[in-house]
Amino acid sequence: MGYKEGEGLGKFGQGNASVVNPQVNTGRGGLGTIDETSNLSNVVESSDGTYKLPSNFQVQRHEADPKIYSHKEEFEWIACKEENRKIYSGPNDPIYKIVKPESDNLDPSKMAPNDANEGQNPFIDPEIMKSIFKTKADFDDLPPKIFLDARLRSNPYEKIGKSIFQNRAAVKLANIDLVTDLTSETSLPRLVEENGVLYFADICAGPGGFTEYLYYRYKTSKAKGWGFTLKNDKDDWKLEKFNNESPCSNFELNYGVDGTGDITKNENMLCLDDAVNRGTNNRGLALVTADGGFCVDGVENSQEYLTQQLVLCQFLTALLTLRKGGCFVCKLFDLNTWFSASLIYVMYQYFEKVTIFKPFSSRPANSERYIVCKGMTERKPEIIKFLLQANTRLSERKPIKSLVDCDVMTSDKEFAQFMTTSNNTFSENQDYNLKRLKMAIEDRYIDIKDLQYQLQQSCLKEWNLPESRSRSYNKRSYDNYRGNRSYDRDRNYSGGRGGYGGNRDNNRYDNRNNDSRYDRHDRRDNNDYYNNNGRSNNSRNYGRVNNHDDRYERRDSHHSNSYRNDRHYR
Repeated sequence: MGYKEGEGLGKFGQGNASVVNPQVNTGRGGLGTIDETSNLSNVVESSDGTYKLPSNFQVQRHEADPKIYSHKEEFEWIACKEENRKIYSGPNDPIYKIVKPESDNLDPSKMAPNDANEGQNPFIDPEIMKSIFKTKADFDDLPPKIFLDARLRSNPYEKIGKSIFQNRAAVKLANIDLVTDLTSETSLPRLVEENGVLYFADICAGPGGFTEYLYYRYKTSKAKGWGFTLKNDKDDWKLEKFNNESPCSNFELNYGVDGTGDITKNENMLCLDDAVNRGTNNRGLALVTADGGFCVDGVENSQEYLTQQLVLCQFLTALLTLRKGGCFVCKLFDLNTWFSASLIYVMYQYFEKVTIFKPFSSRPANSERYIVCKGMTERKPEIIKFLLQANTRLSERKPIKSLVDCDVMTSDKEFAQFMTTSNNTFSENQDYNLKRLKMAIEDRYIDIKDLQYQLQQSCLKEWNLPESRSRSYNKRSYDNYRGNRSYDRDRNYSGGRGGYGGNRDNNRYDNRNNDSRYDRHDRRDNNDYYNNNGRSNNSRNYGRVNNHDDRYERRDSHHSNSYRNDRHYR
């Protein structure tokens, strides 16, 4: 029965004479649910329909990702030298002051090509920033099914998942904790009079991933927490979903004076402070964690600008409630504005050391990152009064360019270099991963399951976490999965270069935070919701905002507060 070119396999040469393409499944759909297109066109088929890719995509083959990926993470601390330490001296302080803008142009994402923006700080390469905005715009008209499938196939750390917890936030804190030595007794000393108990607060934190992790690690015998988040069905605590190894019977909920859980109101922050003072005999907390963010559908590139008040209030709450020597962790996004830089400068001045860290458990195509501050230098510093005044101004919808004299920040060479290196490094990685994500959309043969499984195993072991109980992450043994191959957990893993399967496209979608289209939260009317230069009309939205470039980060259900930016990439 010989094959003849140009003829079918029927008795008289009838039948399909073209080569039959192999099927490639989309997401978790079986092979039988997909009809692969017969040629490389911009029409792709999925288990739920046929889609035409936007004109800026072209179905094609791409080379494997040449990067090598490791489960070992690196970061650098910055500590303020004593000669550079600036302590707030009062209302007439020449350094800490409200710098009013000369224009309304404070959002860097709104600047036209080659135009200067008053709100943009000099600690970021504007060309990288523009490239990120442009690449993210490519995904605007992409069908969600296609996007999510590409992200699933391209992020080398995607299979880390949520371990035994209700969402990925718990794993992120575990990642941060083990890498930065955040909560160990040597790093965060307990008080003898408190019987070695870790006193903490988790703010903007629903449904409670950070808290679930801390109780998993220390139980109620060695941990006591306070929780503050938006009070509503969507964003509130889901304590009933904590795993059995995270008992939380002594966890105390607080929703502020008005019962809303809105952290952007001064009276609510002070209410939480009063509760902490009563519960700690005025000693304050050893640790404050914050994971706020909110939905920014349609205005993803403005995420940093829109969340500035939320970030201010999370920082302010930490300064209010921490004891001397306490530590603080808070989720951030882009740090391209003077306002963001001034907030980092405040923490740099009032803590012994600070780092800005993007954990592997955060998807790489988003702008999400975390500030980790260790060793608060004094209890209830005077600068709290100044920051409360600044928050009042923002609540009145009066813009602020910076909270610190801009020349002071640029003249501190160590601080300026730290900010520049941090911003450019994170931005370059995000830009690279966004482009790799685009390649995975164009090339459905990109698949790195074996690399993903290796990194899942290595990272969870490194962070002292059990494997997920979900079938999608840990029910397959690696031996059965890839032909009885063994791997060394202590080595780096390459993306691989052969063919279109195997280890490739490793570093793509860790951060899908700047595109909220695929956030689990309902889409808001952006034109009505954001006005006055993009600030939210309704402060109630600032609960625990898990914003992280959501489109690039597949959020677990109830991942965190409704404040999530960049959500597609998170």
